[in-house]
Amino acid sequence: MFTFFHKKEKITLDVFTCDTVAYNCSPVVKATKMIPDWWKELPIPSIGDAFNNMDCGPIQTNMKRCFGFFELFKKSFIVSMAYDLHLKIINDVINYYTLGPAPQFHQKSHYGDAFPNHKNIKITSPWLFHEKTGIYFAVFGAEWNLHKFNIKVLPGIDNYIIPQQGNINLMLQTNLKEEYNIYLKIGTPLYHIVPLTEKQVEIKCHLITSDEYKKLLYK
Repeated sequence: MFTFFHKKEKITLDVFTCDTVAYNCSPVVKATKMIPDWWKELPIPSIGDAFNNMDCGPIQTNMKRCFGFFELFKKSFIVSMAYDLHLKIINDVINYYTLGPAPQFHQKSHYGDAFPNHKNIKITSPWLFHEKTGIYFAVFGAEWNLHKFNIKVLPGIDNYIIPQQGNINLMLQTNLKEEYNIYLKIGTPLYHIVPLTEKQVEIKCHLITSDEYKKLLYK
């Protein structure tokens, strides 16, 4: 009897930038490289669990046994902040300070009655995504890394057969009585990209010229 093993077809997600700081300091990476520190610092759970060993005493378990957490970080990529961004929210006014591109704001009329106590801000990404086969990707906030921030990262589904900028929409709470600050440093994990395919997907980051970037963007 013969058994034949077939290698899974590899798909490449290419990400391009002409920003040397983003390329060197905050590349798009496998999510396993961005596992949060709080998870790493959890104690190793004791042997036994409620399903397999009812007599093991108090069950010492934690997130280090969470299958969903493992699989998310194994199967996704993370996009991080490419520049420092300081946000100051006073009532419904959002002030910002940054050395990167200025954030953009969608008007309330763009999303109707949704999020009545929030305002939108769009963070401009220096990354351009391109994937030639047309598979879809789920995109959503890196919530396990963003637990300290009062923000909502809005999810979506995308594909990159036509090169797309990796901009991200956030919602900031604006109904609080006291002003508050959000400081998103360069390298802060911002969102996950999960390939919606059983095929193996690898990522490659490319540093290109600004002219090459424009040609891809307006391809």
